[in-house]
Amino acid sequence: MSSMFSVLEPTPEVYQGHFGEFTINKSDRIGVVIYRGATFVAALCLALGAMAILLLGPILCANCLDGFVCQFWPCPRD
Repeated sequence: MSSMFSVLEPTPEVYQGHFGEFTINKSDRIGVVIYRGATFVAALCLALGAMAILLLGPILCANCLDGFVCQFWPCPRD
């Protein structure tokens, strides 16, 4: 299991940036993993939501309140 997290270990390399030298440490790498995970979850939610609207839109329209969804699809109640 330690080999799975070995990529999170700091690297001894020193990089030259615009504001000076810096190194990438373990907390930087953990932050990148969290950011990428959150981006994946957001993309997954967007994809599932888009599929639900596209595939279930007319079904949701039949059960909608105040006709909100009906402005995008022909409502079967009309």
